This record gives sequence, structure tokens and C-alpha cells, in this order.
Amino acid sequence: MKTIVMVVILALMVIPSCQKDKTEEVIADEGARIFKQRCSPCHGPQGKGDIGPDLTDSEWRYGGTDQDLFETISNGRPGGMPAWKNELSEEKIRKVIRHIRGLAEKG
Repeated sequence: MKTIVMVVILALMVIPSCQKDKTEEVIADEGARIFKQRCSPCHGPQGKGDIGPDLTDSEWRYGGTDQDLFETISNGRPGGMPAWKNELSEEKIRKVIRHIRGLAEKG
């Protein structure tokens, strides 16, 4: 009986972890998809820059915090960065930011 209880407890501890990993994967995939569709035409497929600036380095003209990126993506910036707030939800913008952070880690 004790063995069964221990197995159940361990299973309950592992299942949420697996679900979290799957959720993270879905978020990352959607962020990558949106980035490819909306951002890569200017920032390049790896975020290294093209028309728009490199998103993988540590130089951020308007600040590099998640809130700064959210502001930039939402409202755009003078000189070419379009505002996406009317086309992307707050949740989708946050997924793109997570993807950008992943690109920067890969450098």
C-alpha cells in the first residue's frame, strides 16, 4: 500500500512538470511563428538585423527590458518600427519577446 501511495505522489509531482514543459514549448513555437511572419522581414530570421536593428546584441536604443520591448513592439518607434498593438494581442507580444530573448541567448 505504501508503495502505491509513493508512486501516485511521484506521478503527481512529475505530471505538472511535463505539462509546464509542453506549455513552454507551445509558447516558444507561437512566438517563433509570429516573429518569422511579422519581425523577420526587417530583423532577419535569426534577429541579427537587416532593415531593423540586431536583436541579439546588448545594444538597445530604446531600452532592453521586457517592458521596453513591449512598448516598442506595441507602439512602434520613429524611423520604421511599426506599431503592432492593433494586430497582436498583449499575450502574443509577450510570446514574441520570449522568442527574442531566446535569439539573444543563442547570440
